[in-house]
Amino acid sequence: MDKTEISSTTAAPSVHFKNVQDLLNNEFLNTKEKLVALYNWKSTCELEEASTAEGMCEKEGQDHPLADILEAIRTLKQQKTNP
Repeated sequence: MDKTEISSTTAAPSVHFKNVQDLLNNEFLNTKEKLVALYNWKSTCELEEASTAEGMCEKEGQDHPLADILEAIRTLKQQKTNP
């Protein structure tokens, strides 16, 4: 994976991964890159939830993996501080 692919993947992880576990299992991203991707995914989920709550868009049947994302962030941060 080159820098452009990594940048694209971390900027829009929901486009590149079916779920959070797929991102965590990716062999080409390091821990820092995975955290960047997770924070970007978290922001996207929060924006979608806010716009849905305000009636700006309907996302019927779409599951937001926010709880999984938050757990993955906690896990990776712990691994990073406790190698």
